[in-house]
Amino acid sequence: FPSHDMLPLMSGTLLRNKVPDLYIPLKLLDIVNECGFREAFPSHSSFARYFTYESIVKRAGFLVKTYEGIRNEETLREWMKPQHVCAKLDESSLPPLRHITIKVEKGSQKTENRLREEWRKFLGEDKMWEEREATVGEGEHISSAKAENAYEKAEKTINFVKDLLSQGCGPIVVFSDHVASSKRIQQALVCEGYKSEVITGGVSSRDRQTFVAKFQAGQIDALVATLGTMAVGVTLTRANIAVINDKSWLVSTNKQAMKRIHRIGQTKSCIIYTIVREGVDELIDAALERKEAVEKRVMGDL
Repeated sequence: FPSHDMLPLMSGTLLRNKVPDLYIPLKLLDIVNECGFREAFPSHSSFARYFTYESIVKRAGFLVKTYEGIRNEETLREWMKPQHVCAKLDESSLPPLRHITIKVEKGSQKTENRLREEWRKFLGEDKMWEEREATVGEGEHISSAKAENAYEKAEKTINFVKDLLSQGCGPIVVFSDHVASSKRIQQALVCEGYKSEVITGGVSSRDRQTFVAKFQAGQIDALVATLGTMAVGVTLTRANIAVINDKSWLVSTNKQAMKRIHRIGQTKSCIIYTIVREGVDELIDAALERKEAVEKRVMGDL
């Protein structure tokens, strides 16, 4: 930072979800650097309107303003370039990492119908499957269908993890974005005689540390966790295999969770298995791909 010897802001992931997330960090940096950002964009909405697509949608009977996608990206990069320093780990020193997709059949018709109904209510019939750049984040409204899909699909994940453990591939880390599916997977593994613990947002910090320590000591066959609880600050290098039952809407959360096994201290080649279902999962993956594309356009080589 020019003429300053102190970093006023540190973040593991500066852009977590959508472009408007950058407003607060840039505003805080301007307090120190005085580069004119606050004058140019005095409010969050002024920033969002300039760098994203503004639209009005109807949700639960109410009109809601949303900001999606990205525009004027070169200007945004110019604001960020002199203020953003990114320290990247040289992953060439880490063992190889493979991503393998395990495709399973479509879920119940009930779940598919719920997905389509929720999507229709959110976007309207004429925009239902549209993939415009401006709708990069849309889809996050399908929370109940997503959770139900994750719970149903857990049966496939349970069988897959059991097969891996029976082949001596443990210990294994299993991720889900939802509590119910996480608990279902852990309870099924325990019933099969495997040592397993589950970490969700409701588990205390002390218990989380205990479970992680037991896992690293080789006392747990499968550690099941919600993605949000394992996204940062945890090392699970005892395992070199992770299985993802279902993903988060946040690209950064998914990536950070995967890094729990592929990080400094890991000596074995790693594999990330993702259980993917037709329908709901395909929509989620499409939204995540668009978000990641936006992130690359914003951050680039900064």
